[in-house]
Amino acid sequence: MKKLLLFIILILFMILGLSAQNYPMITPGNQPVIDTETENTEPVVFKPLLFWERPPAAAPGDRITLILRTNSQITRMPPPSFFKPEVPRGVLLTSLPVSAQERESGILLKLTLIPLAAGSITFPARILFHENTNYEIPALNITVTQKPQ
Repeated sequence: MKKLLLFIILILFMILGLSAQNYPMITPGNQPVIDTETENTEPVVFKPLLFWERPPAAAPGDRITLILRTNSQITRMPPPSFFKPEVPRGVLLTSLPVSAQERESGILLKLTLIPLAAGSITFPARILFHENTNYEIPALNITVTQKPQ
């Protein structure tokens, strides 16, 4: 009988165009449920702080490990490939695996970079969006100098 009554009430709400959100709700313990949403509320966007660990000085042919890290707790992190930048000219760039323990410590991406010539390598700043999280990846500039002979 209760199910039939609830069904009839639901049908009446639908016919009249009413919404349960317009009425206060009370929990079984007689505590009011406070609705924090308003009509003009925008979704909450999380912006974790991201940073590159500074790479060592480099020379052509050196292997450099680049690490993109966050100091924020991210519950549903995208895979490392989500953060991989475009490959700049004059370098070899490969992804390294990131273990679960490394991800828990804040490592988002690990790359191996091999510069082929002296000069400047730039990874431009980027903004990526994934599941209400705005990832602002800072630019990274690496100066590659020729080793003295």
